[in-house]
Amino acid sequence: MKKDRETGLYAREFAALYGLSRETLLYYDKIGLFHPALRGENGYRLYALDQIPPFDFLLLLRDAGVPLSDIRKVLQTATPQQTLALLRKQEEKVRGQIKPLRRLEKRIAFTAGRMETGLKTVCERPRVEEWDTAYYLSFPAGPDVWGDRYRRIAFVRRILKQYGETSPGCFVRSSFITREHLLQGHFEKDSFCLQVETPDHQESLLTRPRGLYAVMEHRGPYRSLPRAYEKLLTFIRQHGYKVTGHGYESDLLGYAAVRRDEDYMVQIAIGVSPTAQ
Repeated sequence: MKKDRETGLYAREFAALYGLSRETLLYYDKIGLFHPALRGENGYRLYALDQIPPFDFLLLLRDAGVPLSDIRKVLQTATPQQTLALLRKQEEKVRGQIKPLRRLEKRIAFTAGRMETGLKTVCERPRVEEWDTAYYLSFPAGPDVWGDRYRRIAFVRRILKQYGETSPGCFVRSSFITREHLLQGHFEKDSFCLQVETPDHQESLLTRPRGLYAVMEHRGPYRSLPRAYEKLLTFIRQHGYKVTGHGYESDLLGYAAVRRDEDYMVQIAIGVSPTAQ
């Protein structure tokens, strides 16, 4: 029986291979799910090394969500065709579980990225950058929406529904000002926006085209934003650019992240082109 001891493992040793407790193996033995295959001279039951593949398969099924009672049937009576069908079924189930987790991962990364940008950014520093195309769901911001309580509730419900289905991150307040209103010095928002990953033929879709944008981050109470727009427009004129696009605004450190109005941080961008064009 020495050979059996050399090739067999006690329950605690076999369990340690998988980071399991000895009690887990004893429970599987008790319910008839997985028994030790060997017995030593001292009467102790041992697990054979060639039991590793079936036990690994058992854990695969368990981790995939298959009940232990069904695993017992698979290991004892199932045909290869039945086992394959079960694996495919669990594969689809796991894929369905992975999809929302991947979306959650992207939302966390997007939201954390916005906050990291805000924390390391030097505010009130105008510049010109080339931005890629981006897509937003656009919702009117006029008094016809906000003047009536029930319309406000319906509006917010619609935003949250669309946001939950298509937004890449946590709720980041964005807004839009038309070129005409920027040139007139009117900085009231024409629309509220939610950035989405792809157009997908959404209703109320707003496309921010690829091109040059004058960009600046501003820190301070929301009511101070008109001064930030004025500063950015002055920068545009003084540096040989003209306003050829709309204005886009989005939170970097919004009111969900800060506790004082003075710490609120927003990024504003205006589409521009050189005056020579």
